[in-house]
Amino acid sequence: IGSHAFNRTAITSITLPSTLISLGEYAFRECKQLTEITIPGNLSSIAAETFYNCTSLRKLVIEEGVKTIGANAFKGCSKLTSVSIAEGLISIGSYAFHGCGALTEISLPTSLISIGEWAFVGCSSLIKITLPNSLQTIGTYAFSSCGLTHIDIPNSVTDIQEYAFRDCKNLTSVILSSSLKSIKTGVFAICPVLSSVTIPEGVTVIHGGA
Repeated sequence: IGSHAFNRTAITSITLPSTLISLGEYAFRECKQLTEITIPGNLSSIAAETFYNCTSLRKLVIEEGVKTIGANAFKGCSKLTSVSIAEGLISIGSYAFHGCGALTEISLPTSLISIGEWAFVGCSSLIKITLPNSLQTIGTYAFSSCGLTHIDIPNSVTDIQEYAFRDCKNLTSVILSSSLKSIKTGVFAICPVLSSVTIPEGVTVIHGGA
């Protein structure tokens, strides 16, 4: 399926065949009547802005075999409430779920290595997320302005970028990875009810505004 193939159409549903190997950028961009989609595992990547601003999209299933979610892939899918991601996913791109304000929880697969910058920013209803023990990096502003109440960073994480959890107004407690060497600028800035942070012995530097 080529880029822009169904861009800004009134399509309400579509079944992607299991044989699909290519889905171009912007393919379903701003299909504002589309309510659910299953990404077949034969498709190794979800391209940039594929489902950008699909404001009626409620259910997303990503089957085993998909390795990457591109930048802005589901940005602005404001009614998205159900996300199922199978094993095999390695990376979530920048802004991938930016502004998915109805999403309340998500469980990430144990194959995931990196979460890009701004990936979940503005997911204001997201109160629970399970980070896998495979995860290594969390990008800048990745969970900024989310509804998270507690976060447990697995010991596999070696790098949390600046402002990753900035403005999480409901965040009360954090357990940090034992692999961290530093806490970067603004990681937990403007988290007004944060009362408990477990800092591992390996941390040697806490930057200003952290």
